[in-house]
Amino acid sequence: HVKGVIQKDLHLGNFMIKDDTIYALDPGQMSFSPKALSRGKSLCNLGALAMSLPDYDKQILRDLCEKYFAERGWHFNDKDEKDFEKNLLKNEMLSIRHSQRKCLRTSKRTLKLETNDYNSVFDRHFCNNINPHEFIDQIDDLMDKGTILKNGTTCYVSRFNYNNYDIVVKKYKYKGPINLLRQNLLTSRARRNWLYANLLISVKIGTPEPFGFIEKKKGPFIWESYYISEYTDAINLYTFLANPNLTPSAREKMADRIIDLMAQMGKRGLSHGDMKRSNILIDGEKLILIDLDSMKIHGIGLTCQMELAKDIKRLGRDKPGGYKGIHIDYKKLMSKI
Repeated sequence: HVKGVIQKDLHLGNFMIKDDTIYALDPGQMSFSPKALSRGKSLCNLGALAMSLPDYDKQILRDLCEKYFAERGWHFNDKDEKDFEKNLLKNEMLSIRHSQRKCLRTSKRTLKLETNDYNSVFDRHFCNNINPHEFIDQIDDLMDKGTILKNGTTCYVSRFNYNNYDIVVKKYKYKGPINLLRQNLLTSRARRNWLYANLLISVKIGTPEPFGFIEKKKGPFIWESYYISEYTDAINLYTFLANPNLTPSAREKMADRIIDLMAQMGKRGLSHGDMKRSNILIDGEKLILIDLDSMKIHGIGLTCQMELAKDIKRLGRDKPGGYKGIHIDYKKLMSKI
């Protein structure tokens, strides 16, 4: 930056280390200027670097910025912190668009398979030492032999072990010609789950690890689809709220945690679309979202706010049998976005 160099594709994979020397790769993605980078441009590029860290929280990001500013002989102030957060979100949105395209093709992380009978994409780690075509051919038998979690008119869910992975497969059944037309004009529910699970992981929002999706075809039409993900034994929000020993303060604390989760989504222009209590899992201090096929990317604006309001309303509904909803303060949520 002092020498006027910007790496536009700034991530940890574009650097190599040997002894005390660091090599910068991919110069085709670099731009060069005779002047040192300004404060604003530096913060923007630093946001891209932060996106490539395997894990981060607010303190880690502040430490990163303070060390960078010390190297430049600058003081890191509150305005710089706000500008950095804006740049981080901007880089995340760019990453979202890039990852949506990348996770649908063969890459170092994913494997795409297409035949006359099916389309599929798998995580390469999941496919290690197996023939994925055999997995696709056997998937219905494997589901029938597994632990059946749900078998309804629209979907069939089974848990089983495969290639040393404890997995859940959700099969979306044929629901008639109108739905068939819709999923062929748009995308299958399994594909949407795969896309949005990868999206949430890229922005550090909890969801079970996605392993792949399969779209089975009859002629040119997608007939049924399957979404494969990691199994988690985390309890859902229904179970949490049904606990007779739950105190009002614990309920309020959980509402605040959900507000924080929805604020993370709202900052990125995301809404869940089916935010019911069974779709929020609780794993210690971590909240996990599942059933992502109704998610939407709105951009930041009124449409996103309206969809978040619908999600809040659904969470607040009481259900027969004494299942109480949970109150989420809309104004408090909007103040955090």
